[in-house]
Amino acid sequence: MHANKLITINWGHAESREFTLGHVNMFTGGSGSGKTTTADAFQTVMTAARQGVFAYNPGQNESTQRGKWGKQPRTLESYFLGAEEGGIYMRPDGAHGYIALSFIPSPGEPHGQPFSAVVAVSAHLEKNGNKRTPRRNRLHLIIVEGHEIAMDELIASREGKRLEVLPVEGIVKQLVARYGADKVRDHRDNKISYLQHLYGILRGRRTVSQDEALQAAKAFSRFMAYHPVEDIDNFVKGEVLERRDLSAEVEHISLMMRDVSQLKNEAARLANNIELLQSAREHGNEAMEAWIEEQEQGLLEAMVSARKLGSQRGELDNRLNELAEELGGNSKRIKEIDAQLRALEEKRHTIDGDRGQ
Repeated sequence: MHANKLITINWGHAESREFTLGHVNMFTGGSGSGKTTTADAFQTVMTAARQGVFAYNPGQNESTQRGKWGKQPRTLESYFLGAEEGGIYMRPDGAHGYIALSFIPSPGEPHGQPFSAVVAVSAHLEKNGNKRTPRRNRLHLIIVEGHEIAMDELIASREGKRLEVLPVEGIVKQLVARYGADKVRDHRDNKISYLQHLYGILRGRRTVSQDEALQAAKAFSRFMAYHPVEDIDNFVKGEVLERRDLSAEVEHISLMMRDVSQLKNEAARLANNIELLQSAREHGNEAMEAWIEEQEQGLLEAMVSARKLGSQRGELDNRLNELAEELGGNSKRIKEIDAQLRALEEKRHTIDGDRGQ
């Protein structure tokens, strides 16, 4: 993406106009001709004039945004009210103003879509005795996707060089009516949301993180300040890259190293436990095998004993049969002897009877 058009309306003391931009642009002119004012218009769109990010007129030592050597510090509101040195304002009764920057895809970006970023401000002078302070009424930070807006869309009417500016409170409705609500995003005064959207589109995404958006905006602001470049490495390090406090990262790495040490100790403990479990399993297997062998031996012995008992039982059965047979024979012999005794007894009685006669 590259900037294709810049529109400024009621911005500083410069004439309201539309600039057509190329890949490389040169602004020339004497002191007070509006070079810095135009550069600050670019910076306003790219930083949303967020405190701690932008630096108006940084090339003239006003980057702290505080007055120096009696100069009035430049602010977003004072720019739209047309502030001059000495407390003079070109628009002391209040003003509505716009800065719009349109972008188109660069060669090699076939899928890119044009878009426009708009900063809309209304401001007034607050009077406190002899002191007049610029105050903001409204701020609208707007992204129009898919379109390059034109200057005529920001003015209500034109009569020669005299312009009637469209009131800021009506700009969103006007843009939505022309391009559709799905193309117009009003971030109002949410500068972070606007910057995330702006740099997201510039990087081919819908949005970026807050940190990424702020770093990009700060890099752009530092790039706008003129400093002789003697060494590109130091320029990138000091002017483009974000200065960061690494104490939090160091603390995070320290905690990670501590966690790694704890994980190593835990891994060693687990390895030792695994070794103990493997040893216990081996001993358990040995004990189980010994028990099974003992049970098998006992079972074998019981089977041998059972066989012996079976054989002895057979022998006893045979002996009992023999004894039963002998008993039967003895019973028969006893009966025979008993019969013989009875016969002898009868014979004795007969003999005794014969003797008595």
